[in-house]
Amino acid sequence: MRPEKESTGAESLLEHRWPFVLGLWAVPALLAALETYMYWTQSGKNYPFWRALLMEGPAWFSYALLTPAIFALSRRFPLQRRTMARDIGVHALASLLAGALYASSAAASALTFSPFPQRSSFTTMASRWFISALPLTTLTYFGILGAGMALLYFTEAQRRIADAARLSAQLAEARLGALRMQLHPHFLFN
Repeated sequence: MRPEKESTGAESLLEHRWPFVLGLWAVPALLAALETYMYWTQSGKNYPFWRALLMEGPAWFSYALLTPAIFALSRRFPLQRRTMARDIGVHALASLLAGALYASSAAASALTFSPFPQRSSFTTMASRWFISALPLTTLTYFGILGAGMALLYFTEAQRRIADAARLSAQLAEARLGALRMQLHPHFLFN
């Protein structure tokens, strides 16, 4: 029998609740698709909702794919006081990379599903998406990071509570054993 690996709350969330993670990222994808659909419909274009979803969804679902990596970075670089400068630097760089993936996904989707033919190259569109979405992608990254860190701290607090309860039970058992020895001292000599 092999020993079971103790998993953190973040690992448990990602290993056992992928539908939750995907569902969570479906919300902004659906909202962005609704915005795009309404914009084109109000502009007089016949633009089906499924096409708007295909245009907006991949960029948001890129964060569903990035969530495990960001949670892993929250464990590896947890924004502690003694290493704060390094940790912020790592997360700022990771945020820029996440933003580049978001922008690349958005540009590819726009090139494929926009109702207008695009005159710009993929690189130009991705650069524009990256710059225009930078505040949003930065907030999104640090929101995921905060959720990962909160989950880690919650898991650690639960482990400490369980350890304290176990130690309390052991202490009570030791006290009970000492009391039994006082009540039955002849057991010591047998």
